[in-house]
Amino acid sequence: MVRNSRHLTLIYLLALSLAVTLAGCAGEKTSPQVDDSGRIGTDDHLNLILGQVNIEGGLVERTFTFRNQGAEDLILKGAFTTCSCTKATFELSDGHSKGKFGTSMPSGWQQAISPGEEFKVHVEFDPLYHGPDDLGPFQRSVYLITSAPADDNLAARMPLIKNGTVTAIRIAGTVVSGAEYEASRPKPVFAASAGDFRFTETEFDFGTVKQSGGVVKHDFPFIYEGPGPVRIEGTPTSCGCTRANLENRELAPGDRGVLTVEFDPNFHEEPE
Repeated sequence: MVRNSRHLTLIYLLALSLAVTLAGCAGEKTSPQVDDSGRIGTDDHLNLILGQVNIEGGLVERTFTFRNQGAEDLILKGAFTTCSCTKATFELSDGHSKGKFGTSMPSGWQQAISPGEEFKVHVEFDPLYHGPDDLGPFQRSVYLITSAPADDNLAARMPLIKNGTVTAIRIAGTVVSGAEYEASRPKPVFAASAGDFRFTETEFDFGTVKQSGGVVKHDFPFIYEGPGPVRIEGTPTSCGCTRANLENRELAPGDRGVLTVEFDPNFHEEPE
């Protein structure tokens, strides 16, 4: 069964608009108007195409980094999403997470962001939320509510929001079955040898990594070709900013595994 995302989203937004209109007065009391406000900015692309998403692959998570590029405090007022399968969480510059927002309109939640300060928005999409047969294209939106003045770029007026503007994050793709997802993936070629292990690759270049962009990681699939069973006792790295993890540490000849290497660009203190 293929869901009709457009119709469901339209019905939701119409119902949400009616509910907010009826409760407009209460909303104004808990969300005061901010005349002098900071401005929201980002270097990230906010329209993200995920491609094929494995319905059996668990949550799909993406992080977007924003900053207050104005001279006054920017007031975060929460967020809402166009479907319950999608959630949004704010992460402040001190690392603390605030709120987990879905389709309900936030009421009274506020957080001040100082001029020049950054914050992150973690977006989660659950491809299995609507059931194992809910395959097909999808498009979801996350609307951040802030005190930023409307501009021609990130902050836009929305009739639902009386005292603030919205910044839209959009994700799209196609949910496919686990079998279709695996069939579409290129088969690994194990060509690089390292002792009794044969890897698809032994080097990977992340390119330019933004320091505040969060941990980046890469999978190194391998085959164990030793003469007998082996237990991997450790995966040391050359720096604390880098970690290596294995799915399975006990291997028999012919077993396949994945070595996942993570790099934290913000591990070391920024130079002044």
